[in-house]
Amino acid sequence: FSVLEYSLLTDRGKTIVRKYLDTTDKRLKFNARRAWTELMQSMTKSVKARYKKTKLLQFIVTARFGDNIQNMSAETFVLAYLEKLRQLDDLTPLGERIPESVRLTMLQNAVDPVEALRQVKTNADSLGQENDFEEYVNLLEKAAQTYDEVRGVRKPSRRSVHQHSFDHE
Repeated sequence: FSVLEYSLLTDRGKTIVRKYLDTTDKRLKFNARRAWTELMQSMTKSVKARYKKTKLLQFIVTARFGDNIQNMSAETFVLAYLEKLRQLDDLTPLGERIPESVRLTMLQNAVDPVEALRQVKTNADSLGQENDFEEYVNLLEKAAQTYDEVRGVRKPSRRSVHQHSFDHE
């Protein structure tokens, strides 16, 4: 319970923790399991969660790199697409998640406008290979990096930390 009290910093999280902290019911006082369950239900079944799921799904279904998404590198697009899938999984019960075969098709469609990225699927098809989602993602990431290098897309520069030295004499 102390971990929840320390870790949950959102207004919703704090409210739920306080509910189980301030109760006079001995069965509920400091009941971390119930607090966690209530928080998860709030995160996945609230109106806000449904709205976020809708927005994530809209991106996943409609995003087309090189078509309606042009302001990022290919590698960044692939990673962003995978992150949107992960976020959607966080909001979706296990039995309702998008199957890997559908994920594969949707990601292939998302990179289809760019020949160099479409080539990953084409090569697998011509060789008669059935790539699973993870294999396809690995190949696609490599193709995206190569595509970016050929186009001269520079990776974002790393942040630098300025270091200062102080003498305490």
